[in-house]
Amino acid sequence: MRRSISAGLLFALLLGCGPSFDFHGVWVGDRGYKPKTGEDPGLVGTVSQIHIEVHQDGTFSAVDSGIPIDGTASSQGATLHLRPTRILGRPAEMAGPPVSNERLLKLSTDGSADYWRGGDTVHIRMRRTTN
Repeated sequence: MRRSISAGLLFALLLGCGPSFDFHGVWVGDRGYKPKTGEDPGLVGTVSQIHIEVHQDGTFSAVDSGIPIDGTASSQGATLHLRPTRILGRPAEMAGPPVSNERLLKLSTDGSADYWRGGDTVHIRMRRTTN
């Protein structure tokens, strides 16, 4: 009797049972905000964009909605936990929630990742531009 395993199930099994995925590199995403009448398109575009660089040393640098964020990064399987330590160059606790909340990158089967800021109910699709 032949058994087959779907590619998605095999992918999930490999990530769940093996070492964590290598998230290092640059990830970008866009919330898709569009300027309304009278709004500055450049400002709306900046607020819409997310840029995250995950470093080999377990840290990350990001610009989320135009706000620079630095912190620690640790992965567990197909999920990367991003914990802000500095926001706008100051200690993260000075910003308070939700800006200082942990963020997550969860790998998808197509190689992209879903991004959540702590407290968000929607995710943003991210794609890696460099390793």
